[in-house]
Amino acid sequence: MTSEDEKQGSLFGDVLPLLPPEQTSREAFVAFDKDNPHVRKQLIQMALGLKRKGHNTYSTKALFEVMRYHRALVTTDDQFKLNNNYTAFYSRELMEEVLELKGFFRTRGSVAD
Repeated sequence: MTSEDEKQGSLFGDVLPLLPPEQTSREAFVAFDKDNPHVRKQLIQMALGLKRKGHNTYSTKALFEVMRYHRALVTTDDQFKLNNNYTAFYSRELMEEVLELKGFFRTRGSVAD
């Protein structure tokens, strides 16, 4: 990606500045989650809705894409970004936090472990 691309952003809205060398992925996630509690709340609502409709598993990444889509429909805010690196953290935390979601998201080995 060129510096011109970085200035303009991505068509898909998921280009984020590089992390400072001292900030880990977990620290970046924790900061994002703290600043954007509505993301966690919406993920829980969507996941529980799917679970209650009979889905045994679902993808956090797919839920991120739904959130991006809906955000694009209702706002012109280009500052809101969902970093795909956060899906692993959300998957694990939501399954621990919400008993009904235990085992709902499939996970692989990750820095979030």
